[in-house]
Amino acid sequence: MKNKRLFTVLAVVIFLMAAFFRFYGVNWDGNQHLHPDERFLTMVTSAISWPKNISEYLDTTISPLNPHNKGFSFFVYGTFPIFFTKWVSEYLGKADYNEVTLIGRQLSALFDL
Repeated sequence: MKNKRLFTVLAVVIFLMAAFFRFYGVNWDGNQHLHPDERFLTMVTSAISWPKNISEYLDTTISPLNPHNKGFSFFVYGTFPIFFTKWVSEYLGKADYNEVTLIGRQLSALFDL
């Protein structure tokens, strides 16, 4: 019983330390967008927009959520992270270029934990 309690406390401490290090200094580059992949994903997330209806979404040739339709012909990443980041940032009212990056970093940290 004592070992189980010690293990639980240690696990919580490790989790809290991990959360601290993942969320501390989230704006580590001072909005300079130094990481090229992150900068690219931020540009795509800022460029896409929500479709007007389901048929527009399902037609990949005109879908405003399709990065290829927004001038990003070499998009090799998954779309769920950018869709989710765009939705969360718009919901929070932080959808400009710099804030999308920070929201994305925080979501990444949250999912890592």
